[in-house]
Amino acid sequence: MNIKQNKKIMIHAYKRNGWLYRVWEYPEVLECNEKIVVVSLMNSKVITNEKNSKRNFISKNIKNSFWFFFPGKWYNIVATINANNVVNYYVNIASPFIYEEEAIKYFDFDLDIKMKSNTPAVYKILDNDEYKENKVDYNYEDEVIFNCEKTLKMFENEEFRQKIINFISPKMLAFLSKRRKG
Repeated sequence: MNIKQNKKIMIHAYKRNGWLYRVWEYPEVLECNEKIVVVSLMNSKVITNEKNSKRNFISKNIKNSFWFFFPGKWYNIVATINANNVVNYYVNIASPFIYEEEAIKYFDFDLDIKMKSNTPAVYKILDNDEYKENKVDYNYEDEVIFNCEKTLKMFENEEFRQKIINFISPKMLAFLSKRRKG
């Protein structure tokens, strides 16, 4: 991987038909090694292109959020620490990322999971209907379906969710916050 720490990059999220539906402009790379890439989303501009709509919009991430990419994994995780030191996790079930043209790029397969550091037994699966619809509309390959469903099963396991929460902990995020500000 040729991603440099402290570098400002782009993140591109695609649908399986090649549609670039969301771009994050210039999040800062805080950590990059063979096991993980972590970027800070603070003050990143987000450009969204909605499906079947002329409505496109730009927003800015003002939350203390960090995005974790794991080479070769079929998910990535946005972790946001709130005022009560509770971490909210938003898991994207997605293709393994690539890095090219100064951007992290991945295919988003619509399935998402929400969980919190203070309640590891509780989680919520989001957008299952959208996944089922796009699986047909975008003709997901058997490998994609297999890996999406395998990844979903991993996150349905409380022990696995606890490992993620232990790794991406409030303590780690506090450390990353200090690194970003320094």
